[in-house]
Amino acid sequence: VEGKTYIYVPDTLKALQDIARSRRLKKEIPVVAVTGSNGKTTTKELTSAILGKRYRVLKNIGNLNNHIGLPLSLAKMEDEDEAVVLEMGASRPGEIKQLCDIALPYCGVLTNIGLAHLEGFGDIETVRRTKLELLDYVKVAVVNADDAFMMEGIKVAGFKGKICRYGIKNTAEV
Repeated sequence: VEGKTYIYVPDTLKALQDIARSRRLKKEIPVVAVTGSNGKTTTKELTSAILGKRYRVLKNIGNLNNHIGLPLSLAKMEDEDEAVVLEMGASRPGEIKQLCDIALPYCGVLTNIGLAHLEGFGDIETVRRTKLELLDYVKVAVVNADDAFMMEGIKVAGFKGKICRYGIKNTAEV
């Protein structure tokens, strides 16, 4: 088509993810990643609403939280954006790592570890290990102190960053 520019790429998904990562790397702003078995979308919406009172916040639309949706959301980053809140979903091992490689989050929020999407993981331990992949990227982890299984995994993982616990039953900062 005349007047149009086309760029050939051997893998369109990889190109989309590379574009999103490139957009992320061009701007030094805080990225908050939200993951867990339940409550990701609500937590992402609440977090972005709170931050939005002071900053211009980019967030995933709805629950576009996978290897396609997250890069589509991140690729929309604009110069005016001051913070990013991204929901990260996973249905198999390695997916949180893949999303973190694109988004490079500074802070991670872990809602809980449960039996959601167990078919892609095989067992609850693999779900926990996958969700905790987030800890390899973040400097601050906001975690559910009432989820003993998750807290045990964080301890075993040896996370060296700052932990902020929230909860009702167990000792927590919030």
